Amino acid sequence: RMVYNPASGESKFSTGNKDTLAQADSAAVRRFFESHYSADRMALAITGRASLDELEKQAREKFSALPRRTLAPQVREPLFLPRLDAVRIVRVEPLRELRQLQLEFVLPPTRPMFASRSDRLLASLLEYAGPGGLLQRLKADGLANNLSTSLYERTPAYGSLFVAMDLTPAGEQAYDQVLQ
Repeated sequence: RMVYNPASGESKFSTGNKDTLAQADSAAVRRFFESHYSADRMALAITGRASLDELEKQAREKFSALPRRTLAPQVREPLFLPRLDAVRIVRVEPLRELRQLQLEFVLPPTRPMFASRSDRLLASLLEYAGPGGLLQRLKADGLANNLSTSLYERTPAYGSLFVAMDLTPAGEQAYDQVLQ
């Protein structure tokens, strides 16, 4: 989060707790609730030993009073990771021996192309360990032992692609070569 634009929502924690919320006055919390919370923007996951019918009954009893408000759509732009002329590098001192390079790339919306799974195709191409693949090249150069990707759909308007590489000692020293 420290490399994200401080004005973006991604640079802040998304939940509060008893200690952080104790600092907010109740009127401010109420205003926030009324401005942003609506039943149609919420989801509920419920599990238990009771039957499905009983769980549904309990959920309806407890949550049906939540109001459905007419709120403006939430529009968020991918400002959290603005383009720079240089790469942001954050070095972290691990508690155990760990040589890992993690990269994050902003992705355009993927929901409209859900059926084609273009985001998974991109991840699969990057993860391909066979001939001609990125990992094969990094291994042949003695720079990395493993490569993995993950996708995170932040909003309907954008997401992130993460690429993580387990580096060799040589790869840690020559991370700039890995980035090429």
